Amino acid sequence: MTSISKANLVNLSFLNYSVGKNGKNLPLDVLTIQRLINGCSKMYPGKKLLTADGFYGEKTYIQIKAFQKEVMKISSPDGLVSVGKNTHKSLQAHLSSNYKIEHITFAYINQKNKIDINLFINLYYKQFPRERNKQYLKRLLTSLMNDTAITDIRWVAYMLATVKRECGATWQPIKEWGLGKRHLYGKEIDVTDPATKISKKNIYYGRGYVQLTWDYNYKKLGNELGVGNNLYINPDKVLDHDVAYKIMSVGMRKGLFAKASLPQFISGKKADYIGARWIINGQDHATEIANDAIMFESLLFASLSKYIYRTINQGKYNSYA
Repeated sequence: MTSISKANLVNLSFLNYSVGKNGKNLPLDVLTIQRLINGCSKMYPGKKLLTADGFYGEKTYIQIKAFQKEVMKISSPDGLVSVGKNTHKSLQAHLSSNYKIEHITFAYINQKNKIDINLFINLYYKQFPRERNKQYLKRLLTSLMNDTAITDIRWVAYMLATVKRECGATWQPIKEWGLGKRHLYGKEIDVTDPATKISKKNIYYGRGYVQLTWDYNYKKLGNELGVGNNLYINPDKVLDHDVAYKIMSVGMRKGLFAKASLPQFISGKKADYIGARWIINGQDHATEIANDAIMFESLLFASLSKYIYRTINQGKYNSYA
């Protein structure tokens, strides 16, 4: 069996920081604790399944306390899971073996494998014969399949669905319709190019595959890509395919747009295509994008080879905690 990418499989034994009352409560850490609680082999008073979404709140706090009280027999539970401490160790010790196997199985099933890109393109345009820009969809899919940091086929499906919505099925990096008018980020900002000393007025409306907005995001993503303030000084560079693709890939994987990331919603047994919209823009058009992602997932699996096709699709793999 091929080794599974760590990005596909949430490490249920590892925490970066504490989770619970007064904890740091970073999304991936919260997600790990939510899954450990859901996968606990013990049935105890007050146990309820959590929505494994990486967002900390009262329900997660209550379940941590219930586990501490009923399983660990702590008379005054503090509702906190500290890295490597007793509650963390106890949650790992009581994790159901079936739960672990399910996550490993689904991570393996959804590991990104080489597909026949031309077959995918043919299938897609037979399904949607009125759509155009076949060469741009092929270019984008080629970048996705060549990107070694994109390890889960469901990530590919969701990213394609996101671009379809954000770029109006043009499959190209585009400028936001309306150029930011009526939005706070649509104001002109005076910028001086340090190389030429020439001043100009920039507007940081949406550009690219994911519609990057706000001046600080142009700075942040420029630094992340190793080009410093280049995107801030020259925002139209985000319309270049390679730049736009890198912004989408690193931003969605690392949660650089809205502190929500692909592994948070799509990894292991979990594929929450509706929740994943938080990565980009709250829940705006979340259901539409989720339905497209399911469609793309089916076509991607159909394109693995002419001998391999996962017949049980129809969203069945897209609703697990």
